[in-house]
Amino acid sequence: MITHHRGGAVVTIQFDVSMDTFERMEAEAMTSSPTPKYRRHKSRKRDRAFVEINGQRKYLGRYNTPESKERYHRLLAEWQANHGQLPVKPIEMSITELIAA
Repeated sequence: MITHHRGGAVVTIQFDVSMDTFERMEAEAMTSSPTPKYRRHKSRKRDRAFVEINGQRKYLGRYNTPESKERYHRLLAEWQANHGQLPVKPIEMSITELIAA
């Protein structure tokens, strides 16, 4: 419910949306976004695998190796578990470095 006071008049709006509706909408949004693909970057000297998630290119190692595919699946699982975002890694710094910053 939203109540708004304007020029002496009070306007109240009632919303009939449950949390289940928001959860369903979020789930639909997640399923409608495309799954980031396992891709190949081939250059003269290297043949590397990568995945692009939220505009960030993450290199996974040599293309078509079990290790690069395992890294891809791990990143994809993290991305899905965090609702379409990669987890943010904490910055490690000492108190002295923090004060100096």
